[in-house]
Amino acid sequence: IYAGLGQTEKAMQAYDDALRVSPRYAEPLNARGQLHLNAKNHDAAIADFTSALSVLPNWATPYQNRGRAYVEIELFDKALADLNQAIQLDPKYSSAISARAGLYARFNNQEAAYLDFERLLALQPQK
Repeated sequence: IYAGLGQTEKAMQAYDDALRVSPRYAEPLNARGQLHLNAKNHDAAIADFTSALSVLPNWATPYQNRGRAYVEIELFDKALADLNQAIQLDPKYSSAISARAGLYARFNNQEAAYLDFERLLALQPQK
């Protein structure tokens, strides 16, 4: 709730409190990682996403989030690997598909970017 209200310090404290009670609780690890990522604290974000994945290795969201963190610090091979894993786990994960398409476009892999953008269009509900 606090994160959604922009109360980052209270949100961080709530996640820390939850993790003191249950250190292997993947959801607050992922959420705290997002706060770190928003604050450009990439090492802490990556550590939290990695910890979340050690608890729930088949959860696509921390892979996508860690991939975003890797993009921001220009570790593009790691970013692509994480985005691919997120999409493998959840083939309809539009945020991961979009991030991967952007990464492909950034490196002039236009064919792969095009395929991902087509995939995104196919996921949109028909009106």
